[in-house]
Amino acid sequence: MLFEREMIFTGAESRPSFKDPSKMTNEASFMAGIDQYRTYVDDNQLRELIAFPIMSPVVVTIDINFITKRVNYRGFRPLEPVHATADKSGKSGNNS
Repeated sequence: MLFEREMIFTGAESRPSFKDPSKMTNEASFMAGIDQYRTYVDDNQLRELIAFPIMSPVVVTIDINFITKRVNYRGFRPLEPVHATADKSGKSGNNS
């Protein structure tokens, strides 16, 4: 089941694997409030994440399989900035 969650991108890195130090493991980290989500990513996802500014708000897509109890990272997109909306009279929401 796919879920989207607003989070803050806190970083991504590539490091030697615990099981086989000759291989590299890619990880990304996100947070929402006090909850942290760390996940493994592939090389393409790592390149995309490294180019993105740290501590930026994003919407993370994750796939949760309740049968196998696995959570898989599917991607992210920048969080759209909130713009002032027009009220019923057609005036913007920030009138000074």
